[in-house]
Amino acid sequence: MRAAVLHEHRRPFAIEEVDLAPPGQGEVEVRLHASGVCRSDWSTVTGDTPSPLPAVLGHEGAGVVERVGPGVGSVEPGPVRLVRAGVILRQDRHDRELDIS
Repeated sequence: MRAAVLHEHRRPFAIEEVDLAPPGQGEVEVRLHASGVCRSDWSTVTGDTPSPLPAVLGHEGAGVVERVGPGVGSVEPGPVRLVRAGVILRQDRHDRELDIS
């Protein structure tokens, strides 16, 4: 899977292939089609917030659920409208927030 990887603070991201382990207990793998850089991500880029590097940033976006780990019962592989850290907003007959954390 391709990802924008931050290797150094205040330097450009590198677009690289990354290997992901299968989703673990309670985890969901989402292939993002679009992601934003929020204020907390930007603080990591600038180095204002100490964070281990390298890092793949972006916890808000839209994409498709690829795989789900054990213990995830409320989300299935398929289209997603919006992803936030720990929460997936899924489009079905009624828009509703599903807590998967």
